[in-house]
Amino acid sequence: MLEIICINCPAGCLMTVTPDGEVSGHLCDRGIDYAHEEQTNPTRNITTSVRVRGGMLPTLSVKSARPIPKGKIFDVMRAIKKINPAAPVHMGDVILSNAADTGVDIIATRHVPERAYIFDLDGTLLDSAGIWNIINRAFFAKRNIPFPEDYQQSIGAMPFPEVARYTKTRFNLPETPEALMEEFLTDSINAYANDVRLKPGAKEYLQRLRANGHKMAVATAAPRELLTPALQNHGIYDLFNAICTTQDVSKGKTHPDIFLLAARSINAPVEACLVFDDILPAIQTAHALGMATCGLRDDQPDHVWAQIQALADYTLVDFKDAML
Repeated sequence: MLEIICINCPAGCLMTVTPDGEVSGHLCDRGIDYAHEEQTNPTRNITTSVRVRGGMLPTLSVKSARPIPKGKIFDVMRAIKKINPAAPVHMGDVILSNAADTGVDIIATRHVPERAYIFDLDGTLLDSAGIWNIINRAFFAKRNIPFPEDYQQSIGAMPFPEVARYTKTRFNLPETPEALMEEFLTDSINAYANDVRLKPGAKEYLQRLRANGHKMAVATAAPRELLTPALQNHGIYDLFNAICTTQDVSKGKTHPDIFLLAARSINAPVEACLVFDDILPAIQTAHALGMATCGLRDDQPDHVWAQIQALADYTLVDFKDAML
């Protein structure tokens, strides 16, 4: 005698089945069918999750397209454990065909978009604040101008041409913006090629993202004359799918153009992008676009860092413990 609780409806009838197939305790014919199936060929639906490469979420929920034989459950689970689909995945996609020779497919039960990563350079991937502090102090010292403590933060989101125009106007300098920009470049090219270091854990984090199939772009205010030797020197230039600068859009990071260009360059929807930056106006711009943001601790004043912490979805001191 076999006792079975029917799961076809909320009534949950407790039924008994004799060895010759006589069923009792049921309230409808569906119970008879269920009881006979449980007696002769029990089946179960499988619901579980698998890890996803390059997705906005680390895991994907999946299920069997129809019930599988109960005796094959562990075989199917072992087969599922071996798969590691790449994002994007859409609801209903077949993740595993003919699981464990059951003739049953394993399908996705939700959508997992591809996660794309957009990185700033100065103060984010590159630990360049000290270099720029030296360069800028020397720039003002040559002109006998006291160094303005708010200068670094004021120019952080600006492209080089805008920095030159801003500096000329604010300090009433006689040089043209073009001459100032050339001076900035001359003073910084050698430092970027040889002296600028990466933030702790940055290279390893980028390598891990690339190995997991994520698309990555640079969105920086630094000119290519500086960023290219710096990235090549540290062996990370080729890790990126695209490198975009504010020179490409002729606008700074207080405008959305640079972030939209970076997203387009890696064929990523805005909502799938995670932007890493250390400058508050840049984080504000990316946030307003609907991009996720991660603020990096650099040399910001404490009150600015507090604003970044309040706005950004994530914050990091460096990349050593980054798990995003």
